[in-house]
Amino acid sequence: MTLSPASGGLGGLVPFLIDWADASHPSHGAAPGMRLVSLLGFHPEITRIRRCLTALGEQLHLHQRPEPGLRAVLATPHGEAVLQ
Repeated sequence: MTLSPASGGLGGLVPFLIDWADASHPSHGAAPGMRLVSLLGFHPEITRIRRCLTALGEQLHLHQRPEPGLRAVLATPHGEAVLQ
């Protein structure tokens, strides 16, 4: 079962929720060697995003910026990779 919040200007910062039930989580078969170093969210209304995340029991480092977005830093066997 999946649950995706209506966009509503959240900029993709409120997670898409999946109940895996009896299925194997995809990370169990993922290639080893990468690790999430940091995840940072950007949004013009960070108070609104924090309220939504708190309701889900989640946290995300947020900075105010005119356009919503995410920045992830990954540690890989070949050094750090930045995804924005």
